[in-house]
Amino acid sequence: MDLGQNIISTLAELETQRQPLESQWRDCFDLTAPERGQGFYNQTDGYQLDTSKRAELYDSTGTDSVQMFASALTSGLTPSNSKWFQLELEGVSTDVLAGASRIWLQESSEKMFGAFNSSNFHAVLLEFKKDIAIAGMSGLYIDMDSEGKLIFEEWPLYNLYVQESQRNRGIDTVYRRMQLTPAQAFNLFGDNIPESAKHCLETKTKLSETDEYVHCIMPREGKTRSSEAKLVKNMPFASVYVHVKTKQIVKESGFNEMPVIIPRWSVIPDTSYAIGPFYKVLPDMKSLNEIQRIYLTNLELGISPPLVADDDGVINPNNIKLGPREVMFKSQNGDIRPLYVAGDLSTADVAIVRLQTSIRRQMMADQLAGTGQKYDTAQAIMQKQETMRALFGPLFGRLESEYLRPMLERVFGLMYRAGLLGEPPEELLNMDFKPSFTGPHARAQRMERANVTMNYVQNLMVLAQTDPTVMDAIDLTKTALRYGELTGVEQDLIRTQREIDQLREQRQQQQQAMAAMQAQLPPSEAA
Repeated sequence: MDLGQNIISTLAELETQRQPLESQWRDCFDLTAPERGQGFYNQTDGYQLDTSKRAELYDSTGTDSVQMFASALTSGLTPSNSKWFQLELEGVSTDVLAGASRIWLQESSEKMFGAFNSSNFHAVLLEFKKDIAIAGMSGLYIDMDSEGKLIFEEWPLYNLYVQESQRNRGIDTVYRRMQLTPAQAFNLFGDNIPESAKHCLETKTKLSETDEYVHCIMPREGKTRSSEAKLVKNMPFASVYVHVKTKQIVKESGFNEMPVIIPRWSVIPDTSYAIGPFYKVLPDMKSLNEIQRIYLTNLELGISPPLVADDDGVINPNNIKLGPREVMFKSQNGDIRPLYVAGDLSTADVAIVRLQTSIRRQMMADQLAGTGQKYDTAQAIMQKQETMRALFGPLFGRLESEYLRPMLERVFGLMYRAGLLGEPPEELLNMDFKPSFTGPHARAQRMERANVTMNYVQNLMVLAQTDPTVMDAIDLTKTALRYGELTGVEQDLIRTQREIDQLREQRQQQQQAMAAMQAQLPPSEAA
């Protein structure tokens, strides 16, 4: 079996494996963002489907909670107004590096942060995070154009099929279905397009009809990320486009890093897929939506009740419908009057409030929202950071390993190969780079350690009033450096251990020189 046939057959197996999970994701999208889940229905008229599903949504609590959750996750992990990462070396402290190396790492971090902000990163990110909140996963494709500008593209879940080549190592194999017109296929693949597409372009017929292709990204055997690959077919990750009908490979290339980042919220056992935080509130949201539908119907009946009229034997009662502003015919004599339908709306009000509160609490919307004031106090900000630490702490490790780290590795590789970061000092050659995260969520995770450190210093100072020798138990210089690191102080504002040692050595030399000068002076002048 050749590569094209193997890709198509593997994709068919993955589709069968994923099918039982699609109904769960479909329900989550229907009650939050129907327009983002329309691909699960295999409908050609997406707008009509979106309109019908949106009309069946009677409560916006789920939509608002997802929006709040995605916004908080975005501002907490990758804020646009402050640098949320810093390049470091694997297993090497920056304190022992020369000044030129520290400057290169600092400047490279600044250039990467600027590249994020000058691209479409933040425009794509919110919708990307919405899919994570709703379905638990989504795809973020990262590349660079010919002008050296980063390109970010969201790949929705409905046309993604994924695999892990090694268990618990993250997703490294992606299959993506694509619908392309003949012109779009020619722009991507050139003369390698199928004969049917060439015929459409030559005859200028059926130009608006689409054909199906599959894009497969997978690791190459025997290739690692450290491979020195200049030819695309020797790169660690293969990129193959296949025409589904003919199983013809229309393009094959490669990537030095995995270009698609697919973070997962809560992994489903024995699968490569996940569910999002909204899945746990799905029963409440279904109940709330149904109660709201009944509530609105009864509210309309109460505002504009049906009417009761005499049956004169001419009008057919079987054609009469029960509902607001409808007329009911009866056989007894009497005037036309309203027909009041019994219903206790107050009971529905209590149920609606209870369900809305439960959904917002479980989606952390209330905890992540501000205080409502124009400017939050310092105490309110600290409380919010503590809340974020408690809520996102257990899941921050997964987001860091499956989202932030691979994304920065990809961006660093693209910018370094494009010459946008400059040549590193010789000291940094053949070293592995790693990012440290300084965003609000990352700082919130470290605040507990920072508070413990500060409380320890304060207690020692109290004890030192009785016995000054207790201060010998702590290295205040290391404590100051560590506290600045934990609280996210900019590294260029803090001296390194090497700079501190040099400063102390200069101070000691000056003191020795002054002592020597005083020793040479006559006793009267020295005094």
